[in-house]
Amino acid sequence: MRVAAQLSLDGEHRARRGGTPHDAALPSTPGVHPRAQPHPAPLRPKAAERSTTHKSERYGSVVPPPLLPLACEVGAAPGYWGGARSLDWALHPTEQCPVALHAFVRVEPSACGAKATGKSGLPTNLPTCVVQDRAQLEALRNGSILMLGDSTSAQLLMHACDAFASKALSFVANASYFETLPNATKYRHRLRSMDNHACRLLGRRNGLGLPIGSFSHYGATGPPYWAYAYPLAPWLGSTSVEQVERDAPSFSQRFVEGAPPDVVVVGSGFWDIAAWWLHEGNTSRSWEAGPSYIPRYVRGVDGLLTATRRTFPHSKIVWRTMHPGFKHSITPSVVAMLNEAVRAKSKDWQVPLFDVARMVDQLPKSTHPVPLPKERGSPYGTVDGRHLHEWLNIGLLNVLLNLLSQTLRHRPSPTLA
Repeated sequence: MRVAAQLSLDGEHRARRGGTPHDAALPSTPGVHPRAQPHPAPLRPKAAERSTTHKSERYGSVVPPPLLPLACEVGAAPGYWGGARSLDWALHPTEQCPVALHAFVRVEPSACGAKATGKSGLPTNLPTCVVQDRAQLEALRNGSILMLGDSTSAQLLMHACDAFASKALSFVANASYFETLPNATKYRHRLRSMDNHACRLLGRRNGLGLPIGSFSHYGATGPPYWAYAYPLAPWLGSTSVEQVERDAPSFSQRFVEGAPPDVVVVGSGFWDIAAWWLHEGNTSRSWEAGPSYIPRYVRGVDGLLTATRRTFPHSKIVWRTMHPGFKHSITPSVVAMLNEAVRAKSKDWQVPLFDVARMVDQLPKSTHPVPLPKERGSPYGTVDGRHLHEWLNIGLLNVLLNLLSQTLRHRPSPTLA
């Protein structure tokens, strides 16, 4: 069975403005502005609302893939791009990771046909060349993934939703309400982008399906933030920490029946670098963040992770490294410098990595001919210097689904009241 999506956005601006309307948002307390809603308590498991099928029970008569040990850091273990026809991230067998990743979903580039409008409203040809293992995906039913990042995370969500022919819906703001406010056009970049959306990769069938969502915060450092944060949307928290603690949990309320997401992927960097370039580099083409910015970035990441743990204490939390970028003073060398700082602290923080940077760095042009970027100087694997090609995002999605599978299969069965 094939289902999928291709989105080729021309830069950060279009990535944040293009997308689907914010429909089917969470209901708010009558007469209370969304910014004045009560601060949500940290989400806790609700046994009656979680799937009661665990481990081998999830698979029924289907033979499950080999179990990935907890010691295997799925997103950071040494690997490579393999597969003769498809673009698959594979792990080198090690003592910690003795079994291979499963291909829950993969793209076969040679089979990609003509583009058509996808569920995102944008042109895509991935429905012709994405292959799903529906039987094994069923074992992930009622599992959930939430990404807290920027437009790179939002694009992974868009590609995933289009790949599974599932329409992404907002889980935060009610666009139809905010578009009636005076000067609502000021916030159109937030209202018309997929910055706080989610979809279900599997149909509900009286359950949760397989929800995946993305929330774009303003950056780990700041304020001041990157230009696209302004004017600040009045229905969201005014800082990234506030957004993680108050706005991001709406994903659970809207898509997971109040329970916490199983996996939370946190990331930040492109907006931080661009904000420094804007506010301190005065948009100079020759300006570049140096080592003096490392402590600021590390403090910001530490604060963002602390807020995430406080909000989702029962979720598996991983940090997504930045892939190489080019624009707004985002350069491969600056990205590498900041990624190394996070790698150095990750053990102290006890946070596993979803090391997208190393994955993209290893993308071989000869074996997997991803189309070249549109802009000269952009790193290979991106479409515009910042956003990854849709084929790569499907490859990353499969890594996340393996991480979800590992998390679900190692979770103790809940004790029902």
